[in-house]
Amino acid sequence: MKKLLALFFIITQFFGCNPDSSVVDPKFTDQSILIGTNILSESQKNKMEGIYIVTIGKEKFGGNVVLKWNKNSLSIFGVKLGTNFVLNAGTKNNEIFLEGKWRYAQSLDIGLVRFTISEENGANSILNDSINSVIRMIGNYSENDENLDKEITLEFSRKFSSKTTEKPFYILAHRGGGRNSDNL
Repeated sequence: MKKLLALFFIITQFFGCNPDSSVVDPKFTDQSILIGTNILSESQKNKMEGIYIVTIGKEKFGGNVVLKWNKNSLSIFGVKLGTNFVLNAGTKNNEIFLEGKWRYAQSLDIGLVRFTISEENGANSILNDSINSVIRMIGNYSENDENLDKEITLEFSRKFSSKTTEKPFYILAHRGGGRNSDNL
């Protein structure tokens, strides 16, 4: 009986743990595109929030994403493997610049990303209250390194519904709890 119990504990130890894995934390090796920029106002941030279509990069990040500001960080959430981006932003010369990191919550994939919203792609309407029906975020991202060699483009689809914005929003459960399965 003791041998069977010892064998049970050995098998439990061997199969009961996740393999040790480490997430690479990529860093920008060049100068930040946010140096010398000004922060966006709350009304400017509000104009950017909503549902976006991924027109370039959908094979990596899925077809649609949601953009939501939290203080001075822009979060982008997608369905594919729990995609999430955390970006900082600034404005200069009638353009909006964003940079940060993306990652899949359900795998070890992570990378850097940079976006620009040029004047003709919606920055003018966001910054100056002019009428423009298009907001297009054009950028590049990396996969597990610092080489921003892949293209990504997000195009504004619609604002959040009034049902979403008129009521308080509570996160009741999330994958950011630092569980072992999240590789945090």
